[in-house]
Amino acid sequence: MSDNPPPTHAAIMAKLSAKLDTLADVIPPGSKIIYLDYPVHFNVGDMLINCGTEAFFQRMRYRVLARLSLFDLCHLDWSNTRAITLKPQIRKFIQALDPKAILVLHGGGNFGDLYGEFQAMREQVTLAFPDRRIVMLPQSLHFEDKAAQKRSLDILTSHRDIHLYFRDRESVSAIREVSPQHGALLPDMAHALWNEPGYSGAAQTASGSLALKRTDRETRGTDAGFTAHRTLDWTNLITAWDFLQFRLVRKSMYASFDRSLRIPAWYWYKLRDRVVKRAQSLFSRYEIIMTDRLHGLILASLLSKRTLFQDNAYGKLSRYVNTWLSDSPLIGRVNRDR
Repeated sequence: MSDNPPPTHAAIMAKLSAKLDTLADVIPPGSKIIYLDYPVHFNVGDMLINCGTEAFFQRMRYRVLARLSLFDLCHLDWSNTRAITLKPQIRKFIQALDPKAILVLHGGGNFGDLYGEFQAMREQVTLAFPDRRIVMLPQSLHFEDKAAQKRSLDILTSHRDIHLYFRDRESVSAIREVSPQHGALLPDMAHALWNEPGYSGAAQTASGSLALKRTDRETRGTDAGFTAHRTLDWTNLITAWDFLQFRLVRKSMYASFDRSLRIPAWYWYKLRDRVVKRAQSLFSRYEIIMTDRLHGLILASLLSKRTLFQDNAYGKLSRYVNTWLSDSPLIGRVNRDR
């Protein structure tokens, strides 16, 4: 491999990072914001989005008045993931903050009915705060049930000042079928990490291939083409000590008193950073990354690695590559080199 990332790849990555600055149209630099639904789970992809989001907040000099996870925000019923409600004290807490503060919803890939608790939370927030500006950072949209899709989109788009961003053209098209004035296209927030420490694309000694292969509900259930020196999923990066700390953080967030709101975010971010550094270190040791995880692809791109991808269950990677990364000389499909 070259000692430096190919100029065309570097230019694409720089452009994607810069494109996120268009969020200033709805969240002006220096704004006060309330960051909702930052991820508290061991999906390293969501952790990367979270890291990129926080880097972007710093870049835009946003004043983050509060950071609230799903578990801070809602009472959950795991037997019915849509049967959730906002905690009354959280509603009061948000209402007591600066009325001009913008509600900023975390981006990612859980917009839809595969992860119903997150979609229900968005609907609850939309209905609870009709007088605040709401901005959803870039998501991928996927519903198995088209009736549920229309019902949910009707709720969200009924808000008078909501701004919904999506990561691929198919997602934008789906929402515009319901509400033509909603839905804007932006890349994933993890792209804000380009040229941040550890993501510069600097020369690294690497060899062999790594396959990051899904083992969750989004897998296509095939290993075709994943012939690598090592194969794993994000869960293999998590230790027993990590899980213990995770349980303590969630227990604190489930509590119903306001004192639980700040310390868990600070504590969780330290654990998040350790896990993300493990992923960076792992990817850096290999010359070629093969993956059916979108953020396996994005992390490899941030590290300027040769990357071969295979789709997840509903084509999320193809949708993303076709929208943003099709011109990169480092990215191709498994068994179909470019």
